[in-house]
Amino acid sequence: MDITEESIGLYVKFEDNEGPIAFYSEEYITITVSSRPNTCEHARRPTIDVNMLVYRQDWKDVVQL
Repeated sequence: MDITEESIGLYVKFEDNEGPIAFYSEEYITITVSSRPNTCEHARRPTIDVNMLVYRQDWKDVVQL
C-alpha cells in the first residue's frame, strides 16, 4: 500500500490488527487498534487510544479495508 500523509484516517489492516491510521511520518505510521471513552473527570482527552507502531519496511503488509 502506498502510504502518504493523506492516508491519515484510512481504515487498514496489519497482521491481526485493524483500525484507522492515526499518525504518519517518513519512518513509521501508527494504527489505532483500540479506543474507548475516558471516564476520568480530569482527563485531557475524551478517549483512551491504543496505537500500534508500523515501521516503513512493513508498510507492504498494510492493507486498506
